[in-house]
Amino acid sequence: PPRSTLFPYTTLFRSMGNVEGIEPVGAFRDVSGLLESGVLDRTDVLMAEGETWATSTLEDTVVQIEALRARHPEVPVLMFARFADVAGAAMSAGAVGYVSKAESFDVMVDAVRRVAAGEQNVFGPLGPQGNGDTLARE
Repeated sequence: PPRSTLFPYTTLFRSMGNVEGIEPVGAFRDVSGLLESGVLDRTDVLMAEGETWATSTLEDTVVQIEALRARHPEVPVLMFARFADVAGAAMSAGAVGYVSKAESFDVMVDAVRRVAAGEQNVFGPLGPQGNGDTLARE
């Protein structure tokens, strides 16, 4: 099963531990703890959530994803975001895809499985780019 690591560890991701076929190997509250842990060596997909206390600005999102990709370019990052500009920033920083937080849990799980299988450019529907524009829902 795909081995997933969650960053940051929020309510959205807590249920991933109960999904058949996805094995959570770590959950972290900050990038430094994640990078120091060594868990990314055992991770098939890094699930990152935007618009949280840990990634409160676009700059935070970009800096954190770039830091993760610089140290572990082999680990794909899948961004879960509510706003189009956050998803766009994540993609420009090296994420392989994004899913709207408005999507169903099943759509989120499917995206994790697709990325773990090696699929690139896994996208949820994206609303208009721009500060504060929300991601569309299928």
